[in-house]
Amino acid sequence: MEKDKLVSVVVLTYKKFDNLEKNLVSIFNQNYSNIEILISDDGSENFNEKKINLLLQKKTLNIKNIQLIHHKNNIGTVKNFNEAIKKAKGEYIFPLSQDDEFYSEDSIMQIIESFGEELIATAKRVALIDGKPVEFPAESDRKKIGKKDFYNFMIINGNIMSGASTYYKKEVFEKIGYFDEQYKLLEDYPYYLKYLRLGNKIKFIDINVIKYSNDGISNSKIMNPILRNDFFKVFIEEQKYSEGYIKKYLKYQEHNYKNRIKSEKKLRDVIISYTKYLDFKIFKIFNKIFKKNILLKIYGLDN
Repeated sequence: MEKDKLVSVVVLTYKKFDNLEKNLVSIFNQNYSNIEILISDDGSENFNEKKINLLLQKKTLNIKNIQLIHHKNNIGTVKNFNEAIKKAKGEYIFPLSQDDEFYSEDSIMQIIESFGEELIATAKRVALIDGKPVEFPAESDRKKIGKKDFYNFMIINGNIMSGASTYYKKEVFEKIGYFDEQYKLLEDYPYYLKYLRLGNKIKFIDINVIKYSNDGISNSKIMNPILRNDFFKVFIEEQKYSEGYIKKYLKYQEHNYKNRIKSEKKLRDVIISYTKYLDFKIFKIFNKIFKKNILLKIYGLDN
């Protein structure tokens, strides 16, 4: 039975360990009976193996295996995740960011029972914003997951899924490869795009699965320059497989991110944005006002 299969929960760490105990307790408290934990640290100078092992000694009977990995040098999120997946023994890979917790003791069981035939499934995460719980992705975005135009939607709207609440059957890495290591911090978005353009579907599970921290690199108001460069590479990479309106939009994003990487806005670049890519400027305004992808409908990409 699916519910008897080993689930490898991968906890990637780097420098911050304050919430690791809550993170691990939320795994120990799961009512799923067959769990492996992999903690893989990406070269933290403050990595304290003894302290972490003391936390792991509190494990419950459902934890069948533990792997504690510490890379001496910083290799980046993408490679760190890949190395952990290769070492994982489970048939499912469940990431759990170091600052996050499973939403309830039923989280793993509910995901496994709802997974179905797809190789990737995503669910809802809950963040506290101004003291109030807010679910992500937004309800309007959830409706697009699994639809035939979801690749186009993810290009135009960005990554509305979260790697923190997205889960994998390990066989997906055997079928389409591991996360692309040309990226250093951004593993999920380029992988989802590749997976989708190869004709695969992502399963949406309509349950809250994690309590989510907004303190990560991808949530900072000032984008990490390495992450920004990763996005720049995504827009260049996807142009190889796109055409028409989508390819033009990718070029527009490439233009925007190239300017951001330079950390300067030249008058020439502003003029290009408002002449060559005027339709996308209109799209952004319409999207904010009407909350509808009006230009996508015009171009026949919102089916």
